[in-house]
Amino acid sequence: MEATKFRFSLNKKGKKELCPSCHKKSFVRFLDLSNGSLLPEKYGRCDREDRCSYFISPYHDGYAKENIDPSYNPKFIPHTQIDLPISYIKSDVVNPTLLIETNNALFNFLVNRLDREKTANAFTSYRIGFYNDWCIFWQHDFFGKCRSGKYIKYLSNGHRDKNSITTWEHARRTANRIAYDGFNLKQCFFGEHLLANDLSKPVAIVESEKTALIASVIHDGYIWLACGSKNGLSDYKMNALKGRKVKLYPDLGAYSEWYEKAVKYKVEISDLLEKHASKEDRENGLDLADFLLRSNG
Repeated sequence: MEATKFRFSLNKKGKKELCPSCHKKSFVRFLDLSNGSLLPEKYGRCDREDRCSYFISPYHDGYAKENIDPSYNPKFIPHTQIDLPISYIKSDVVNPTLLIETNNALFNFLVNRLDREKTANAFTSYRIGFYNDWCIFWQHDFFGKCRSGKYIKYLSNGHRDKNSITTWEHARRTANRIAYDGFNLKQCFFGEHLLANDLSKPVAIVESEKTALIASVIHDGYIWLACGSKNGLSDYKMNALKGRKVKLYPDLGAYSEWYEKAVKYKVEISDLLEKHASKEDRENGLDLADFLLRSNG
């Protein structure tokens, strides 16, 4: 039997790059075998499967169909490139984590800087879980189903603990041998479930979950969503926003890339940070949350 031809394959012989999700040098890009070129940066797999599990295939979001090769036979897609059913986290795993822990570092930092009641309500609305000083940013889709949860540990100053590694619920439990065999993570926007509460309210998109949380307390004119990383905007996620008025709020250093996304998706983009950030702000890598807390303080 003639070997099946695949146009796109993981470039396992190439150098590993920074992962768009965990920012470790463990990312393997997809390669276009027809010309030897690498696909856009978002397409690839993080080798830290027990810690990160980032994986976006060109066969998942329409890229392969838009860039189809006549020799490509969709009946023979490798197992890792098949559109597998979306996996979900059960409510009996999520719900016990939702009780606010008043000794949590991020919670304490924010209630001391913002209105306490509004902040507590925001943690509840976004269905943020608690595990000591870790926050679990559960991703609930439009229908309220939980895709997974991102664990991030914070310090008393409200910043991430850089000595702790971000992980996911399904990956963490797999590492602990609590079975999530064959779990297929299909990420949605953090906060996407809030869209069902108001079908007409405009939407603002930021990179980090913490920024969406803080912005929602200070400026409630939007439904604030987070895409999770600099490269987290995708056709799949944006499908949930059809018919909505949307505005992007990129972090410093991401404006040009997000501007291209704004043009592609025909949405607005804010240049607030680009206009007002000082040289020191840029060197320190400040984001919208930092500016909002500064102006609110």
